[in-house]
Amino acid sequence: MCPRNVLAQEQTNLPGWIGEKPSFTEEIRQTFFQSRVVFYPGGGRDGHPIKLFCSSRAAFCFVYADQDGYDCGEEPVGYKSVRDDEVPWPHRDRSFRFTGTEPRAARWIIFQRQEGYGPDHGHEFIAVLYVHGEAFTVYWDLWAVNGKAPYAIVLVDHSFGGNFTGHRFGGDQSPMCQWASEQNAWPDWLLVSELTTPWPGYQRASDGDPGGMHGDNRFLHRRQPPMISRSTRNA
Repeated sequence: MCPRNVLAQEQTNLPGWIGEKPSFTEEIRQTFFQSRVVFYPGGGRDGHPIKLFCSSRAAFCFVYADQDGYDCGEEPVGYKSVRDDEVPWPHRDRSFRFTGTEPRAARWIIFQRQEGYGPDHGHEFIAVLYVHGEAFTVYWDLWAVNGKAPYAIVLVDHSFGGNFTGHRFGGDQSPMCQWASEQNAWPDWLLVSELTTPWPGYQRASDGDPGGMHGDNRFLHRRQPPMISRSTRNA
């Protein structure tokens, strides 16, 4: 089954707040992160996850992080930006320092579906917080420091070039995976490129769907419940 059809089984309704096209106040920030958020570390201009999660109506909130900037490229097909604000990024003391750009600013973008495109195309509104900064640090700031995880994470590692930190997004050595393990705070879904190793504890749940500049296949992986031993069940 294709990823879109798998995610369509988890459709969520669009809340009223996003239709007001709000600025990124502290209240909206809290509301945004109480929603299903899809995180794309090192996302660049790759709109594939937005297309996939929005067209299936499984999610409408996205966080991108890229240390090269926050140029999201072209607007999603069938959508027009109705708010595009720069927001500051608060400085936070951290016990680690990864090579790369410290988060310093973000763009808060709300897209609205254009006339001529119906509900089958996707949610009427999409909210994107695009952070200019090193992706692991952004993940720490937004989730790991509070022992939380997003609804889904996109994992795409490249064979050459890759991450300035020397760490990969996929595999059990990823800082994000290690934080999730330490805190038992796991995303429900991973969207994993064929070039990338998924995290342990996840099982492939879809066929591949090509995306990104290289057209690599991406597969949904679902978090599996931990095995319970017979002795524990009988206790």
